[in-house]
Amino acid sequence: MEANEVITNLNPLEYDIYFYLIQNKDMIISMKLKDLASQLHVSTAMITRVCQKLGFEGFGEYKAYLKLEEHEHPPSPCCSSLCAAEKGGHRRKRERMRCIY
Repeated sequence: MEANEVITNLNPLEYDIYFYLIQNKDMIISMKLKDLASQLHVSTAMITRVCQKLGFEGFGEYKAYLKLEEHEHPPSPCCSSLCAAEKGGHRRKRERMRCIY
């Protein structure tokens, strides 16, 4: 399933979580799952499911991916860091997530 298909298949609550995840990458890198769930007033399982629908094993892997992206591609005004050149062991994840942001 393509990234755009994944996003259009999210229910409204899942989409709100997804939107928060992409708008607050810098904060999320240092957050714990429980704290994020509390802030969004959802369960930890709900956040985990959204991360899984985005192609990750869970929130921890999503955070690790954000850290890797931040390290490889310093923040820029553009949100297309996931569309950058493929590198390292996360190539498969990046291909699944291509242009999701």
